[in-house]
Amino acid sequence: MSNVSLEKAIELMTSRHTSQLKDRHAAMVRRICSTKSQYAEGFYYKDLDKVIEIIKLLNKGIEEGSKELVEPLCRLINHCKIQFRKEQMSDETLYVPKLPEFLNVLYPILKPEREPIKELLLCVCSFITDFAKKDIATTAEKNAAESSLSKSKRSKSLDNWETNVLAVIKTNGTKYLKAIAATELPEGLVHILADNVTENEIAAQTVSAMLALSMYAPLASKIGELGVLKDLVVVICNHPNFRDPLVNLCIECIWNILEQSGDECIETLAREELIISLRWCLQRVIKEGYKLTDRKLRNELMILISAVVACPETHAFFLSREESPECFLEELIKFSSYDELNLAVAGTTSTISANKAMWGVEPEDLELKKLLWTCTSRIISSKLDAAIEVVVNSDFLPALLLYLDPSQKNQAISRWQQPQLKEIQMHALNTIFHILPIFPEHFQQQNGNYCLVHFLSSYSDNERKLATLKALEVASQFQEFKTELAEEGLFDTLLDIVQSEADYPLFARELALSIISNACKNCRENQKEIRRKGWIELIKANIKPMPPIVTGEPDQFLLAVLDCLWHAILQNKRSTLHFIDIEGITALLDYLDECLEVHRRIAISCLCHLLKISRAKAAFSSWNSKKNMANASQLLIRIYEEEEKRLGVAYDVDGVLKDPRRPLAYSQSNNTKGFETLKETLEAADQQSEVSILRKKQLEFARKRDLRASIFCCLSLADVNSVDLLPKEKQKLEVIRMYPDFRKGELFLDIKNELETLGIRPTQDDGIWLNQCLDEAYEQATNTIKNQSMIAKQHKNEEEQSLVEFYKTIMRSGAVGAKS
Repeated sequence: MSNVSLEKAIELMTSRHTSQLKDRHAAMVRRICSTKSQYAEGFYYKDLDKVIEIIKLLNKGIEEGSKELVEPLCRLINHCKIQFRKEQMSDETLYVPKLPEFLNVLYPILKPEREPIKELLLCVCSFITDFAKKDIATTAEKNAAESSLSKSKRSKSLDNWETNVLAVIKTNGTKYLKAIAATELPEGLVHILADNVTENEIAAQTVSAMLALSMYAPLASKIGELGVLKDLVVVICNHPNFRDPLVNLCIECIWNILEQSGDECIETLAREELIISLRWCLQRVIKEGYKLTDRKLRNELMILISAVVACPETHAFFLSREESPECFLEELIKFSSYDELNLAVAGTTSTISANKAMWGVEPEDLELKKLLWTCTSRIISSKLDAAIEVVVNSDFLPALLLYLDPSQKNQAISRWQQPQLKEIQMHALNTIFHILPIFPEHFQQQNGNYCLVHFLSSYSDNERKLATLKALEVASQFQEFKTELAEEGLFDTLLDIVQSEADYPLFARELALSIISNACKNCRENQKEIRRKGWIELIKANIKPMPPIVTGEPDQFLLAVLDCLWHAILQNKRSTLHFIDIEGITALLDYLDECLEVHRRIAISCLCHLLKISRAKAAFSSWNSKKNMANASQLLIRIYEEEEKRLGVAYDVDGVLKDPRRPLAYSQSNNTKGFETLKETLEAADQQSEVSILRKKQLEFARKRDLRASIFCCLSLADVNSVDLLPKEKQKLEVIRMYPDFRKGELFLDIKNELETLGIRPTQDDGIWLNQCLDEAYEQATNTIKNQSMIAKQHKNEEEQSLVEFYKTIMRSGAVGAKS
């Protein structure tokens, strides 16, 4: 067969003498793909153009009706599965860019103008599958070499190594996957599957090809965007045998696509007919399945349903009763709570229940229960009245609380192993955390508060305690729950958590303080209760900076402490007086002297509230900083100065205000510097991995509040004596005293500027009044500037006089020494 070549095949097919001899064309292609031809070990890269031309000619002949060319074309495509060869090292670099052109020649086969040919479709899908999997082994070896792992170490961590290889392929792909991504083949595969969802053989080959493509993230996203998920679901639901490998292929392909595409692809499944199909398919698997693989498939379907439920548009479909008197949500709730309520009839572990359990206690059954709870909570998260009514009238919440009620000792609970029971309880707490705000009255009617409070003290592990505290933190926000939580003894348990620094993580103690704050907010009974139980002393003891060795988020914990101080103590007069009596003012000022910027707002607000009581003023006046012995007034003036720097208030070298029109720099135009500083701070925080998004939002929120107003209130309530202040501080005090007048004057100026911008002319009387207000504000600012200048001048004179006296003393000392 030495005379067989691609050039001769093209000449045979294009020559006007032999172009119609289709049988000879077919024979030539068979000879090219024969094991005895020069291409037996595969085509060369340099032959890509010729292979493309031959495939085009064969496909054209088939479209013209020459069915005898189908088998040779399939033979040629299958021969292309063999790795392309290179004669020179540069061949791969030169010809690999032609791979997309080669692959695109197959697209007309997947989407022909006439009726598609099954044999060709299967052949092309099989070729795409093999082509996509090429070079993966090479990529794996390359990744292993780059990871600098020895062969022995690699064998010990094979699972991690394989996971890393898949991650590399998903991100970087191979040259073959990248070539497919540059073609129209994904569109062709989606089209084929949509037209052949009931043709199992074609569907299987098509899904296999899609699964191979979905290993590469861009291809997975592209396939998902084309809407293939709905077709994969149809294949799963319509397949007569749910144990067929095709079903598992479809599910695996779905997860690969969802992992890359996310919510956009899920929205394509928000169709009622698909939800109905998934429901009937799930019912069939539950009814007929008994193998381990069946239980796994059941769970895979539930995972898919849970993913679909994440799209709120689907929730109404779970409430439809058109296909059945029982809606899908009711069926899911029945599955999730059947065993709990029916096995609980036994009463105790010693009594054998006559009721048969619907589910077992295998890991797959545990996973199913968690999925059912998650799915139900997601459906009611959109707060549809019909969904809430279904859940309220069902046994869903009682089934959840059954695992959290310490008094329950029945078969439904005892049949689980302790690790399984812990996992169920954790998931039940997490579910309650999300659904409790939707129907608090129903939760209270089911004794939910009793279960949570007593469950908190029933277990010693931190995982369950943290999950319970999160649920209680939500429950404590409801006014009707507050006294009930206290009556159940919650405050004693929380007191032990906050006091036990070594036994509980900082986050648990923070949650405990948040619960106390919520429970005492607008609840006088609870405010009295915490005073009797010693909470005031505990909160005062925690108003202090945390040592650097503390693990967790000290900033968030201290915010919880200050929030608890405000709502639980300062909103009750007797508690406030007790806090002052135990030197709470001193503790608060000590902390204010060192606290972060995000804590200042609430700390100064608490101080201002305390200074409204006369006995607090003595503690304020007698306080001195441990760092520099500054008094409390000087501390607040220092914070005022820092706030002015942030907002861009201009002073001259003598510490005198520059702009009498804008003494506070409170307009947007003059606040630019402050906002630029905030922007720079937040951008710098973005570059620091340890700064969380929550911290950045808190800093941004704190800087929206002008602390100077709170500082003015504190100093005006404390009756500051300027004798104890330094000259610079006296100058600043002149500005602080005038803060309300300056603020009012700048508001009037803003009003005038806005009217001018809008082209609105006030009436004559209003204009006169507005100008008078502005003149008055300007005069007040001018007088303040004069007072500041006088203080600066007086200070300068005192310094000069002191310097003169100093020189006189030196001269006197020198004269006495000369005489002696």
